[in-house]
Amino acid sequence: LGGIPVYIENDANAAAKAEAMAGAAKGSRSSVMITLGTGVGGGIILDGKVYAGFNFAGAELGHTVIEKDGRQCSCGRRGCWETYSSATGLVVTTKEKILACRAKKIPTLMEKLICGDLTRISGKTAFTAAKHNDKAGREVVNQYIDYLACGIANMINIFQPEVVCIGGGVSKQGETLLAPIRAYVDAEDYARSNAQRTRIVCAELFNDAGIVGAAMLGKQGIIPAEDSEKIVEGLKNILAEIDAGTLEIDMTSEDIHTFVEGELTRRIGDAGKRLHTAR
Repeated sequence: LGGIPVYIENDANAAAKAEAMAGAAKGSRSSVMITLGTGVGGGIILDGKVYAGFNFAGAELGHTVIEKDGRQCSCGRRGCWETYSSATGLVVTTKEKILACRAKKIPTLMEKLICGDLTRISGKTAFTAAKHNDKAGREVVNQYIDYLACGIANMINIFQPEVVCIGGGVSKQGETLLAPIRAYVDAEDYARSNAQRTRIVCAELFNDAGIVGAAMLGKQGIIPAEDSEKIVEGLKNILAEIDAGTLEIDMTSEDIHTFVEGELTRRIGDAGKRLHTAR
């Protein structure tokens, strides 16, 4: 990179840092970030700093087992939290329910939403059906939320953070998702009688969290603080202009996001290879 310093951080940790400093957990000293996507990503902030374990391999929250001998996970274990609570896990549960309804000849709105094509199932399918009082859709959503809430209660009982932030596409369900999770945690939280309780909220920075978090590495002494402040401010201004459609550049917002993420991934990957070679 021509002598330009490169700083490397796990994407989930960067997102957790961003939410703690500029998002839903701003003002807290401890928080847990959970991202619901292809898997369940996790980031932990303790005393204002990212916790990654002594070997930088910690906070793999999605690979805690939630169902012994359950679904096969790509990590090699069975029953990992992410096999049930990720967007991918939700798609699997939805597919299982649709197939069960087909076998019993039970009609379900989910079947209509996908036009009979199982490849069209998404994380929205069951939630949309449930909102229209479809029994099978409600059963899928309830099962999904139960697994998600159980895992969140586990995280709260381990860390008792001030805030738990939930990000990823599924988090856009808002209170439809949060309300039953809070009710579950109210019954399962070891500190449920404590006056101070963990807040459970949706993340605020969404897809920008990883980028903003990377710019904030200076808050932990990795990048000089004054430089970090300038980077963060610059990124916020650019992202605001992108969202407002006022950025004077011949690219769409999606193209810009894709370009920035692609460049970061490429450069971090190249730096990682050189670091490995140097070792």
